[in-house]
This record gives sequence, structure tokens and C-alpha cells, in this order.
Amino acid sequence: MARIFLTVWLFLGLAWNQAVADPTLKDLAARTELHPIETLTVSVRQFLTGDKTGKPFTIAGHLRFPQGVTTIF
Repeated sequence: MARIFLTVWLFLGLAWNQAVADPTLKDLAARTELHPIETLTVSVRQFLTGDKTGKPFTIAGHLRFPQGVTTIF
């Protein structure tokens, strides 16, 4: 009985995952941009005292524009 339940659960999970993973053309972004953001890695003490001698680090921001947007930001 447990084996049947596990098999059914696995099948439903995979079917749901496939349905969610297939975006339609309208769901896709018309344009995407990646922007670098420079930041610092500091300890709690450095943050609280305002010390700016932390380790420089760069992260990225992912910006997605929906279809049909004509305004330039």
C-alpha cells in the first residue's frame, strides 16, 4: 500500500512540476537586463560602527521587463 501511495505521489508531483515549468509565450519577459551592484562584506561590529573597510563584493540584479511596455526607464 505504501509503495502504491509513493508511486502515485511521485507521478502527481512530476506532472505538476511539468505543468508549472512550461511558461507560455505571454509569460516570458520581453527584455531582461543584468546590472552589477557593488557592495561591502562587513562584520556586525564594522556595520554598527560605520567602518567602511570591508571586503568589496559585486552582486547582480536581474531586471525583467514585461511584454507590451513601451516606456524607457
